[in-house]
Amino acid sequence: MKQRIRKLMALDTQTKLLIWDLHGFSQKFDYKQLLIEEGFSIILYEDVEAFRYLYESELRNSQKKYAIIVQKDIYVPYDVKKEWKNVNLSLKYLYPRLNEFALERQSEHLALIDMAYDGLYTNLSTYEQTESFIMDTALSR
Repeated sequence: MKQRIRKLMALDTQTKLLIWDLHGFSQKFDYKQLLIEEGFSIILYEDVEAFRYLYESELRNSQKKYAIIVQKDIYVPYDVKKEWKNVNLSLKYLYPRLNEFALERQSEHLALIDMAYDGLYTNLSTYEQTESFIMDTALSR
């Protein structure tokens, strides 16, 4: 899963990330530690005005690596959305060929699902198809 997240975030090429974690993905995988290991400074986006000040005074023209993490439905300025790489972190975006509700239900098996997903080439996006894939393929290893 770590490699899948690295790829989704494009950590090899990006230095300014705007991460949308509106469904608590950080509880399933500690991506913040991954970002720190990659040299990113992490900023939790909680207040529009405080962020604007920080952005204008430190972030806008900085050459450092930054990851802004948005964990609630809150206004984010248009210029930030346009200038930074937007990353939606959720099971839906990590495993687009599977049903996110079925994945959520089986989240304790994400490591096994992740391994099995690499060999999946068909769309199994209904709840029943994903459940079957998890039971018959991922958990049968």
